[in-house]
Amino acid sequence: MNNPIEPYTLEEVLDAYIAASPTPSRVVLQEWIKRYPQYAQALTEFTIAWSQTEYFPENKNPQKDPNARLQIGMNIARQAYKQAVIANHRTKAQSRAPIESFFREGKQLGYSPDELARQLNIPVTVIRRIESHLVLIDTIPTGLIESFATTLQRPFGDISHFLKSRPDIPQSVRLKSHQAPKVAQQQNFFDVIRTDPTISEEQRTYWLSFETKKE
Repeated sequence: MNNPIEPYTLEEVLDAYIAASPTPSRVVLQEWIKRYPQYAQALTEFTIAWSQTEYFPENKNPQKDPNARLQIGMNIARQAYKQAVIANHRTKAQSRAPIESFFREGKQLGYSPDELARQLNIPVTVIRRIESHLVLIDTIPTGLIESFATTLQRPFGDISHFLKSRPDIPQSVRLKSHQAPKVAQQQNFFDVIRTDPTISEEQRTYWLSFETKKE
């Protein structure tokens, strides 16, 4: 891949997976499942489909894409992944408690704060600002909210509901204050990206590219 940033979307992971192994391999599959546990089923389904396409008749039409067999496997993987996500969300939606912290949700799935940040391709500091409701939700790219949902294995609506909820002011603060406590002013997501001191230049460039798309 030309992108120096670690792949994190399904499309990017599948492309990198193909580049890493010229043929289907159980060993490589296991390594990539450990690396991207959130895409375990998609990677497995893709590898199965990839193996099956090895037995397809050769395409004798030179006008068609020589990678057509590989594309079939990718399509199967994408569909399987979408179905698994939908089924998983439906199963858990009624039983899981509301989101209180992205990091707590990530910890339940085995992610450290740094690992969660790597999966989302944003620094820990930016995640903290987002989950503290210090970033205007309308300025957050939809793709990032979808990444939160996919990585944390939560419905998109759960993530949106959490982001739209009002910041909780601790009771101890309310009791000690003679005046109503003030909530810190929210910032535009892209302003946060511009000024965050921990973000890499590659990440900054990537996320700022969504600013023009929103205009």
